Amino acid sequence: MAVGADRVSSDGHRLRHLRLQDADDRPVQRNQFAWIGLVDSDAIELAMLQKKFSLHPLAVEDALSEHPMPKVSVYGDQIFVAARTAWLEGEQIVYGETCAFLFRNHIITLRKGSDRSHTEVRRHLEDAPSLLQQHGIAYVLYSLLDFIVDCYQPIVDAIEDDVL
Repeated sequence: MAVGADRVSSDGHRLRHLRLQDADDRPVQRNQFAWIGLVDSDAIELAMLQKKFSLHPLAVEDALSEHPMPKVSVYGDQIFVAARTAWLEGEQIVYGETCAFLFRNHIITLRKGSDRSHTEVRRHLEDAPSLLQQHGIAYVLYSLLDFIVDCYQPIVDAIEDDVL
């Protein structure tokens, strides 16, 4: 499985790594949350996560599809978010996608077609434990979407330079 990171946090601080393949791994407690970050996962890996975390089948189907526009879907107690990523390679705009499955105390992100890791986002979150403690999964999603949107700025600047 192409896991970028898989951490369990509590009170805004990283506690341990999650062992997704280990059936005996300790479950995430009510006062904790886990961020599982995947890179370019396939249907087999998503099926394993679907079984382990009871992902809604339509959310998994969404994660395997490409979305030209951002998308937010609610499936019972789960939220699925798809956001288009973009960056410049030379003078060409290259697109990818980040999908997120949100639960009460889990977030699973799937980065597709992008070499830009979420390490910077994780570092930012770990530097703000009080915000992470106060807002939990919502703050993780906010930070991730903010990172994606910030990455558009060099593209806007390049287009602006071409127009002017």
